[in-house]
Amino acid sequence: MNESQNINLEVKINNKIIFEMTDKIDHEKLIYTVNTIENVLLENSVKQSKIRSINELTIEILQNIINYAHTCTKKEYTSNFKIYYSTNNDEYILESTNIIAKSKKETILERANNVINLDKDELRKLLREKMRSKKDLHEFGAGLGFIVMARKASKNIEVSFEKYEADEDLLKFNLKLHV
Repeated sequence: MNESQNINLEVKINNKIIFEMTDKIDHEKLIYTVNTIENVLLENSVKQSKIRSINELTIEILQNIINYAHTCTKKEYTSNFKIYYSTNNDEYILESTNIIAKSKKETILERANNVINLDKDELRKLLREKMRSKKDLHEFGAGLGFIVMARKASKNIEVSFEKYEADEDLLKFNLKLHV
């Protein structure tokens, strides 16, 4: 597990940046970051129900960045996390880009594909099953993050991968959620 990770964070409403942060993030700063985003959104008259969903998804995304982003002693990699809001369609988009080892791509794809296209009832049942059976356990938890994200998102989770030019053993993992 990474103890801290470099992150660029940006929150926009109608393409106007209302909050930016570039810093190392760890579990302690995660709480500060989520609280700060919540306060910024409240100041901008965002509905409490949307803020609750955004908070839960932000926590999941930032925990994934902290726990799974690739780091090494020679080079520091920076992850990105952005929240966009459009008042035209009352939709939030949360996007993150994380540098990961190529070896993690298949596991991520498998877990994402397991939840894409499931309805809310199917997601609830899958979540209960995984929690009871402790299936897919790994050193950081039970692999429940995609299920939690899919339940909160208003559209299917979108995942993609890009080459990371600085190191051929790494990939950029992109995640996009709609709320």
